Amino acid sequence: MEIKKIIYPLVKLPILIDSDRNLGLLGEFYYGNARGCHNMAAISWGTGVACSLLINSKVYRGSHGIVTEFGHISIRKNGKRCKCGNRGCLGVYSGGDALINSLSTLLKRDKISTPRHEVIRKSFDLIEKDKKYHDIFRKAIDNLAIGIANLCNIVDPEKVLIWGGMSNLPDEFLELLNKEVRMLSHPAYKDYVRIERALHKERSGLFGALALFDKNAKE
Repeated sequence: MEIKKIIYPLVKLPILIDSDRNLGLLGEFYYGNARGCHNMAAISWGTGVACSLLINSKVYRGSHGIVTEFGHISIRKNGKRCKCGNRGCLGVYSGGDALINSLSTLLKRDKISTPRHEVIRKSFDLIEKDKKYHDIFRKAIDNLAIGIANLCNIVDPEKVLIWGGMSNLPDEFLELLNKEVRMLSHPAYKDYVRIERALHKERSGLFGALALFDKNAKE
């Protein structure tokens, strides 16, 4: 990769590169809640929504390295316009940016001043007191469940891990996500639905970066 050619002369150290979504999966596979798994999915839920797949204990990379653009699967044929140019992409409805935009509008309407990077945390504090904040998160879960159910129907994972900034959602929403995916999955898979929070949450990618060197995880 060109970036290696740029960096190596500056540091004179081995350089390994992978996507953040794959690093999150590797971090959990070697040091987290995916240890012992052979087939699983890691959903990176932060600014957007992304996914990485482990198939037969190896990261699945596809034919062109653009596998599982999970945030860009369409869940609304004529839905909202996505930055990618298409309409109705999952990330537009469940990504962190979409949530922050919706929640910021509510906070502003309620005359609550909060920096953008604190919007999610502040809204967590309000979900028990104000139903409209709870509903925003509920809608995001409902939409995310559509994407995960379709994913499960296709790849039959042992489990699905949620990591990234949004993995700090209260347990109530994780339980709801499991319930919704179970309802939407093929009958043959319903009993196997297992969606868990990653052990290292938003730090899973850092553990994955360690795995590139510590475990020689790069195929």
